[in-house]
Amino acid sequence: MELIAEVVEGSETKHAIHWIGVVPGREPTKIEVREYDHLFKSEEPARFEGNWLEDVNPNSETVREAVIDPTYVDFKVLDRVQFERLGYYCVDPDTKPGRMVFNRTMALKESAWKKQQASKK
Repeated sequence: MELIAEVVEGSETKHAIHWIGVVPGREPTKIEVREYDHLFKSEEPARFEGNWLEDVNPNSETVREAVIDPTYVDFKVLDRVQFERLGYYCVDPDTKPGRMVFNRTMALKESAWKKQQASKK
């Protein structure tokens, strides 16, 4: 089995490489990966009194394309998996034949937002 590398942007080390096994004669399967952050920029969106939309985090959802080993395309909706060095993901109900969608349910590292909040205290 050969290996290809996928470069993941946005990690603390500029790039993180994840190795995907390649089965001869089969291309890696492209998937959609959805990662979620805090919906609001502040801890108290209620203080915006009727104008809470101003506090919505525009980056609360990040959607990326990734690749997965083609031998792992038999996941069913709500199956849970760990993507090595990234976190835990669940197969989204939006998944359809030929289009797999995964939602991150828990990251492995403490988020940058939490670190930022801790530094403010």
